[in-house]
Amino acid sequence: MPGFSITLLLLPTEHEADSPAADYVLTLLDDKPDVPGWEWCPPTSPGPLSQQDAAPKADEISGADLGGFSAPDPRAFVDGIKSAAEALIKAEPEITRMDSIAGDGDCGLTLKAGAEGVLAKIESGDITGQDIPRSIITIAQVAEEAMGGTSGALYSIFFSGLSQGLHANASRDAQVTPQVWAKALKSALDKLYGYTRARPPSRTLVDPLEAFIQTYAASNQDYVKAVTAAAEAADHTKTLDAKAGRSAYVEGDRLKKEQIPDPGAWGVKVILENLSA
Repeated sequence: MPGFSITLLLLPTEHEADSPAADYVLTLLDDKPDVPGWEWCPPTSPGPLSQQDAAPKADEISGADLGGFSAPDPRAFVDGIKSAAEALIKAEPEITRMDSIAGDGDCGLTLKAGAEGVLAKIESGDITGQDIPRSIITIAQVAEEAMGGTSGALYSIFFSGLSQGLHANASRDAQVTPQVWAKALKSALDKLYGYTRARPPSRTLVDPLEAFIQTYAASNQDYVKAVTAAAEAADHTKTLDAKAGRSAYVEGDRLKKEQIPDPGAWGVKVILENLSA
């Protein structure tokens, strides 16, 4: 993924001076290099992203205007989220094992931290079936604050986009229907794709996520069929070459030999399989 690094360099001070070392080093830093993979950038950079280009912040869309949208069965809505969170916590050792081979070993713990944060919000009454967009925004905030890492950012962006999509497609003071969910999920995926280059098949969490969202819309909101498609996509990551994410830094032959699926994709599978339990 795109990124940047900051290097701190200790230069000789004026008190160490009988030597022009500091000035000399600075002239070298400004010299145009002729090496592969390192292109000198002039001081006149394009500048920071504009506000409209920046990733959506969960707390920026959590105002009072999100209220008024309920689930057909509010209790089942909360129970489903609770079931998915508990399943993630239970799956942590296995996802951690996968990530110790296919990544840096922290995916299971990251998802567990997010799940525990969601359960705490359910306990405090911040996640309810009476106010779906606000509940989804609460989950986005948990992802942003409790999970950390790339997974936390991606989950936060996706759930922020999902809340916005629900708000845009549902009628105020009405129930959130499966048709509304389908439109909101599509808009959330589009929002997520604005901030990651990963596209299926990529051996990342977007593989099962896109499979679920597309199948859900194409099958007239058949949740079981959509979950099956997501599970198949997650399992299929065992055979894929990584194009992005944690596995892109791991030897591909080893992953295929050991038949290790992408841990992030497996986390999405666990969530979806238990969300309606």
